This record gives sequence, structure tokens and C-alpha cells, in this order.
Amino acid sequence: MSIFEYNEEEEMRKLREGERQLGKEEGKEEGIEIGMAQGLAQGLAQGFAQSCLFALKSHGPIPKWLEERITEETDPELMNEWMETAVITVDVESFLEKTGLKAPENE
Repeated sequence: MSIFEYNEEEEMRKLREGERQLGKEEGKEEGIEIGMAQGLAQGLAQGFAQSCLFALKSHGPIPKWLEERITEETDPELMNEWMETAVITVDVESFLEKTGLKAPENE
């Protein structure tokens, strides 16, 4: 192997290492961004669920199945709709009618 071939091979190795390092950094940044977005969405959904349950409890007792259904929902947009509905309804029954939520068959 000539010195020229050795230098070329060494430069290629360094280039590949640099590209690999850049890929790792980009992957890490993307992972952090995705994690933050998921955490934010989860936090929003939990906040909406708590607000929704608080509003519904002011109208009377909430069936266990409904409380579980509300707290298990992860879609922040749907939770926001439910929260707004819970605030303007006069009782749990009207909330169920407006949201279309129904008790499970075994309830």
C-alpha cells in the first residue's frame, strides 16, 4: 500500500466517522423533540381530563366507567371538546348525550 492510498483510506475513515457522529446527533435531537411533543400532548390530555372531571363532579356523581374513560383518553383535541362540553352541560346525562359516550355493555 502506497502512502497515497494510506492517506486516502485514512481520510475516508475520518469522513465516515464524522458522518456517523452527525447521524447520531441528529437522531438524538429528533428523539428529544419527539419525546417533548409526546410529553406535552400527554400533559395537555391529563389537564383536560382533570378539568373535565372537576366540571362533571359539580353536577353530581360520575360513573366509574366514565371517569376511567375520560382519564384514559390521550387525544388532547378530543379532551378539550369534552372539557368544554362538561363545563356547559347541566348534568352527567346531558354530557353523555352531547359527547356520544356510552357505558360499556357489561356495566
